[in-house]
Amino acid sequence: FALFSFCYISLQAQTVIADSLRLPVGVEIDAQGRAWVVESGYGFNDGAVSLVQSNGDVWPVFVGLPSLFDTVNQEGVGPWHTLPLPGNRLAVTEGATGQVLIFDLNGFTPGLSTPLTMSDVLFTLNIAEFVVGQGIMESDPYSMALDKSSNLYVADAAANAIIKVTPAG
Repeated sequence: FALFSFCYISLQAQTVIADSLRLPVGVEIDAQGRAWVVESGYGFNDGAVSLVQSNGDVWPVFVGLPSLFDTVNQEGVGPWHTLPLPGNRLAVTEGATGQVLIFDLNGFTPGLSTPLTMSDVLFTLNIAEFVVGQGIMESDPYSMALDKSSNLYVADAAANAIIKVTPAG
């Protein structure tokens, strides 16, 4: 009975705050408490990153990001995760291209500005090129972390490796 009561109470606390997303795979909460939702897409270069407000409003930030459909695993492959960077920049891991995309959000107002696209990428880190250059056959940059010295650590799921990118590149 106790287990049933716990499960019933737990289910009562769950709420859908947004739907109709394109295969959401990553959610990060920024310092302002905003939910950045990464949508891997269905394989039609329809990957996206959106801000989801607590009232359920979905504000597209990046649209048209590379995505593909993996017919072997029956899943979308595209953007995976975001990471806020100094200078109001945002990094996005991109599984379809093996890159980390860096966007500049200065001048962008969520909910008012036109969503950014691949033509707005400030610069890319080609993780796949580096990984293949090390003799590893596959690359899939999945998530990231930044340390106090601004070193970027990229978890590459296909390479089974962590790649360290220093501020010098």
